[in-house]
Amino acid sequence: MPSLRKTEKLLAVLCQYPEGIPYKALLQQSGLNEIALLDQAAALWKEGRLTGITQEGCCGNRCSIYCISYMDKASSWKQA
Repeated sequence: MPSLRKTEKLLAVLCQYPEGIPYKALLQQSGLNEIALLDQAAALWKEGRLTGITQEGCCGNRCSIYCISYMDKASSWKQA
């Protein structure tokens, strides 16, 4: 189960970038290691709380694990 504190760190960074943030920048700014970030992000994606950005092909409909940007490290992510 994802740690609430780690989830809060991730969401705090995402809130600063309502238009989305590239994965690598999110990793750096969150202060989480990659495994922790991916663990937290997977839970948020599954809950429909993360999406990709429309400029990269995401529809923005909270498609969860079916999103074109789901867990894609080459994509930008944003809070849904």
